[in-house]
Amino acid sequence: MDRGSDGSGGSGEAVHGGDGGAYSTNGDLESPVLTKEKQGVQLSDEQRSSDSPQSGKGIRICLWFSLGFFIGVIFTQIPIPESPFSKELRKDSDTLHQFIVNDSKVIAKESRVIAGATENAAHALRLGGTTMSTTTTTTTTTTSTTTSTLPDPVFVTLQTKGSSLLQKVGGPFEVVNIGAGKPWHGYKTKFELLLPFLKSKKDDDLVAFMDGTDIFWGGCEMKDFLHYYQQIVEASGASIVISAEIACGEQPCNKVPPAPEWAVNLANISLNDGFWQKYVSPKGCGSVGCPCASPPAIKFLNSGFIIGPVKDLLPMISWSLYNYDKESTLGDQSVLAKYWFANTDQIALDYQGALCLSTSDLNPYTLFAKDPITGGLWNKAFGRMQCLTHGNGRGRYALWDLLGRFSLGKHGERYAKALKFKKL
Repeated sequence: MDRGSDGSGGSGEAVHGGDGGAYSTNGDLESPVLTKEKQGVQLSDEQRSSDSPQSGKGIRICLWFSLGFFIGVIFTQIPIPESPFSKELRKDSDTLHQFIVNDSKVIAKESRVIAGATENAAHALRLGGTTMSTTTTTTTTTTSTTTSTLPDPVFVTLQTKGSSLLQKVGGPFEVVNIGAGKPWHGYKTKFELLLPFLKSKKDDDLVAFMDGTDIFWGGCEMKDFLHYYQQIVEASGASIVISAEIACGEQPCNKVPPAPEWAVNLANISLNDGFWQKYVSPKGCGSVGCPCASPPAIKFLNSGFIIGPVKDLLPMISWSLYNYDKESTLGDQSVLAKYWFANTDQIALDYQGALCLSTSDLNPYTLFAKDPITGGLWNKAFGRMQCLTHGNGRGRYALWDLLGRFSLGKHGERYAKALKFKKL
């Protein structure tokens, strides 16, 4: 008998309803187990799905997922201490990065030095000459390319207040300050103090005298300094060498001759035909009081540096002292210029600035580069290490920047002390 949908009657067998619902019988005792459909409740497909075992399992998965997400959010907010190994690894990584950055800087600077040397060679070839090495120069007038035995020069400066800049920055030599604790009576004091010092030395002693406040050592080797001096002496025939500059001051500018033939041959560059133009500062050579030649050339006497044997320096310094009041216009430079004009066979100018380069009206940033090996001043104009550097006149402003940028090898630690000088 089909009990249909009303669930009445029983015969001891299971009867399935039309939609899968069922009830059971046990003998004559009827114990219906009715589905909700049989109870008259119509369920939708979603309701039937939610009552299934699979539906309960899905809910549990969602709960566990939510709990895991909540725990993860909490743990991301808790700082995890860095292990010693991680700290060491990070430190090594930072150090390696710094090495790479430093090496990149060195490579870039070396590239600039190479580019400068290439530019020098190209310039020389355009002039029909040959290139110049960093230690020797091929010339047609010198008879020897080796340095004969010269006495070590005595470096002398004059600074009445404190130590000179050369002493503060340092160099591969001792510096004698003949002005320490002495009164300053103007530029005549230079001759007043230098003359008795020279009289205390031997005739063959080599003395290099320089200004106290604005000259420092650029980093060349002492053997190169002596080599440059001997080259000038042999090429010119003079024993006294005085520094030169690009701007004229305290001398009859129109009477100053161009760089002589011996200097042009020694440099293997046409020094009078615009070679220095590219190294003039943007605002350089614009002073009416201190004009430049046209085209600019380093050919005017600068009294900031003098070198020579004592026996030859004595007559010049004696004459300058005794004629100072009569010949001086603004200072010692005008007096020495007068003596130079009358004794060109005894005095030569340093037309390349090989011994001491006066930087007034020059652009040090196109003229110099930092040597990547020694940290000193690399002279790009001649492809060599610079010896003495004179921040005179308008070059005084750039002097402090040069001191701050360049560290000259083992003497570099003194720059910090040198920078305590008052900037002008």
